[in-house]
Amino acid sequence: MFRLGNSSDLDVIQDFKILTYNVRQFNLNGWSKEVRVGERVLSFVKEQQPDVVSFQEYHPSFVLDKTIYPHKHSVMANGSKSFGQVIFSKYPIVSKGSLDFEKTGNNGIYADIATLTDTLRVYNMHFQSFSLSPDLNSLQKQDSKRLLTRLGLAFEKQEQQVQKYLINEKSSPYPVIVTGDFNNSATSYMYRKVKGDKNDAFAKAGSGTGATFWFDIIPLRIDFILSSAKFPVVNFEIFDTPLSDHKPSMATLKIK
Repeated sequence: MFRLGNSSDLDVIQDFKILTYNVRQFNLNGWSKEVRVGERVLSFVKEQQPDVVSFQEYHPSFVLDKTIYPHKHSVMANGSKSFGQVIFSKYPIVSKGSLDFEKTGNNGIYADIATLTDTLRVYNMHFQSFSLSPDLNSLQKQDSKRLLTRLGLAFEKQEQQVQKYLINEKSSPYPVIVTGDFNNSATSYMYRKVKGDKNDAFAKAGSGTGATFWFDIIPLRIDFILSSAKFPVVNFEIFDTPLSDHKPSMATLKIK
């Protein structure tokens, strides 16, 4: 945090770091040969020291250090005790909620967080998955008609979920930051609707392809941090870690 000006009414500007990561249940189902994934994810977060953390596909067996992140909002999917979303915060959560997406394991949650300088609403979104194998050879063997039907249903669900999000965002009394796994690209209609006039942290301060997920050999950017235009983006980083099929990303914003 630093101060500008030389009067008694100095404006305070806070560096605010926010990290988003689809952790794939910390490998508890054994999809990867990586070991001690949960502990390593927690250590990674501790090293990076973000102010707020959004996990998708979160398993409650692993909790960030409560002395650093005393505030938490978690919602498990459809009553599941082992799968859901969480927001950890260094700062107090003054209110919270869930969008409660219907008939799916995906969801969106939010927390209103009182930082040193402002209160803001952080969304942790996990929009509908297409449930496709990332192996192109396997995909090519699937029945094309059945595949198109499945894709159509997923697109329809994504559109319904986006509408739910937009209604909630419109009612927010605070400027917003949207984090999460969109399961769609920055060229998609649903991304453009969620983004609106917000900053895309990667577009403002990132470099390279911005890929956070690999569909076979194809790099995709499907995980995002979008922030109110009120909060300038000063840094953005994607971390090359082997602990999930997604890569974590973190943005540094200026909050006045």
